[in-house]
Parts: sequence; structure tokens; C-alpha cells
Amino acid sequence: MTENVMNIEDRLIDEQERRRITGISKTTWWRRERQGLVPRKIRGIRKALWRLSDIQSWIKSI
Repeated sequence: MTENVMNIEDRLIDEQERRRITGISKTTWWRRERQGLVPRKIRGIRKALWRLSDIQSWIKSI
């Protein structure tokens, strides 16, 4: 494989997939995000996205 191939854990996931993985609603996630309790979404793009690796690390830490 080449160095340009993105690690599957570093791929970006959308709101629907984040919700499926975590089981946490959009509103509850938003509140926890503001409190600094969950990984923040990536800013500067129209669609809310998270790094899968950040979500997986967070799940392992709880």
C-alpha cells in the first residue's frame, strides 16, 4: 500500500453514522460537545463531520 492511502480509522463520518456508532442523539451530543465531554466536529465545512478515530478513542475512554 502507498502512504497516500488513508487509514480507515482516520476517515470522516457524518452525523448519521456518528449517531449510529454512539447511540447519542444530535441534541445530547451538541450539549456534551459544548461541555467538552465528547469529540468536537470538524469546523469550516457545511456538513458536520468527525474523525472516526476520535470517536473510537472517546468510546474506549468511557
